[in-house]
Amino acid sequence: MGMLDALLEGLGRESFEDFTRRWERGAPWDALRDEETIANYDRVADEIGPAEFQEAALASVERLSPEERRRFVSELQRSARRADVNYPGVHDEGLEEPQALAALLSRMHGERRGMIRQLLAANESTPATSGLLSSPVAGAVLAGVAVMAVRQFTNRSSRKR
Repeated sequence: MGMLDALLEGLGRESFEDFTRRWERGAPWDALRDEETIANYDRVADEIGPAEFQEAALASVERLSPEERRRFVSELQRSARRADVNYPGVHDEGLEEPQALAALLSRMHGERRGMIRQLLAANESTPATSGLLSSPVAGAVLAGVAVMAVRQFTNRSSRKR
């Protein structure tokens, strides 16, 4: 069994394919539950390194509109201030650019696994959310990382054959 097979087996191949289809429709967060987004993100993020993470994060954030990216960056920065996390680069200007945002997320992933999800978790000061994640756009980014990482791995595997 290859790495992809093992990964998809752990996620549930049919369940992950359904998750992927729902993420691809319209706005990427329309039909995703926070629980499944977190479970898929955690499982995939644990299996990929910073380079793969950056590639998947870039593909994920590029799907967002510029306004959605601005909202995501603002939310990430607000959460970092609230949690007193002074991670290098998190408060920099220009993070709305997909390359800069993907690079930051990749560094965070590579140096402190779990930090991204921790910063995007809902809390008592998160407005208008009853889910586990701070916002739908946060869920869209995490779901996108999982989907795009598996897609990239699948594409690489098929090219090697």
